[in-house]
Amino acid sequence: MNQEVDQTLRLRACAACNEQHYEASTICPSCNNNYLSCIGSGYPVVKMRMGGGVAECGKCSSVFDKKLWNNSLRHNDSKCLWCNEKGDPVY
Repeated sequence: MNQEVDQTLRLRACAACNEQHYEASTICPSCNNNYLSCIGSGYPVVKMRMGGGVAECGKCSSVFDKKLWNNSLRHNDSKCLWCNEKGDPVY
């Protein structure tokens, strides 16, 4: 194992119990709080993450991190990554 590479996982505080856990976990191991998964990244959609909010496709109801949703629309001909239907940016 390369000792020059950081061997730890990035952590974040659970919104419900404030315990630290792996930032990509969609379930807090301390209190079992569940987070919605972003369709684009697989990471939990947390209001304070990346763009600061949640976006939902009006056609298929897929949930995205707001910033990722807006960026994906810009680079994917204004279409949802999941259902390929036209979507609107969220501000």
